[in-house]
Amino acid sequence: MVGRAEAIGGRGLSAAVRAFCIVPLATGIGDIAQGAKFLATAGAALPSAALSDPTLNSQLMFAGAIWLGYAPLIWYASRDLRERLLLLRLLFGFVFLSGLARTLAYLRYGSPGFVLTAAIAIELVVPPVIMFWTAIADARLRNRSA
Repeated sequence: MVGRAEAIGGRGLSAAVRAFCIVPLATGIGDIAQGAKFLATAGAALPSAALSDPTLNSQLMFAGAIWLGYAPLIWYASRDLRERLLLLRLLFGFVFLSGLARTLAYLRYGSPGFVLTAAIAIELVVPPVIMFWTAIADARLRNRSA
C-alpha cells in the first residue's frame, strides 16, 4: 500500500522536500542566533558598526524566525503530499518570491557574496522544480484514479 507521503511523486519527492527543510532551518537558526554577524559569516561586507546595529539585527532576527517556522511547515506538508499539496505549493511559492526579492536587491546593490548568491539560485530553481514535479505526479495520480 502506498503511504500518504508517497501518494504524490513517490518517496523521491517527499525526500527532496524534506531535504530542502535544511535551508530554512539553518537560515533561521543562524539569523536568530547571530543576526548581522551571520550575514558577515556568509560573506557580506558589513561595516563593524552594522554588526551591532539594533534595527538591522531586529529585522534579521525577525526574518530568521519566519525562516525557522518554514522548516516544520514544509516537513508537515511533506508527510501527506496529496492532502497538503496546496500548503506545499504556497510555501514554495513564497520561497520563490523571496528569491525574486533577493534578485532585485542583487540588481540594485550588487552581489551579496557567494553564499547569498547561491541562496538566490536555490530560491529561484528549487521551488519551480518542486511545483513541476508535484504537478506531474498529481496528474499521474488523477489519471490512475479515473
